[in-house]
Amino acid sequence: MINLTVFQKSTPHALRAISLATFPPAFIILLTSGLALEQVNPAIGLVPLFFSSAFAALLLANERRCGCKAGGLTGTPFHFILDFVIGAGLLVCLILAWVFVGARRSRRHGIMLGTYGTNFLMCNL
Repeated sequence: MINLTVFQKSTPHALRAISLATFPPAFIILLTSGLALEQVNPAIGLVPLFFSSAFAALLLANERRCGCKAGGLTGTPFHFILDFVIGAGLLVCLILAWVFVGARRSRRHGIMLGTYGTNFLMCNL
């Protein structure tokens, strides 16, 4: 059974949990759109999305292990720098996906999947 109480603890808990919850559907949709479009974009967005989800899982596991409150999820310069780098990677992949998803006119059947997949990138920004 899925424990949904993490969404109710605090804002940092909810945001980290959203990052974890959106990775599996994003993986399926972005990979499928990459295969349908025969392009790397928007599927390359899975790389920073994976690091965002892995960082969120690490912070949530560490918070549970040490028993600290939301302060363990945010607040240190290392967290800020890593979140900033991951966010910049997500933003670059998001903009490139928007630019190049409709570049090849012959592959129109994957455009909607690519567009839906970019919603997960926006969720993790």
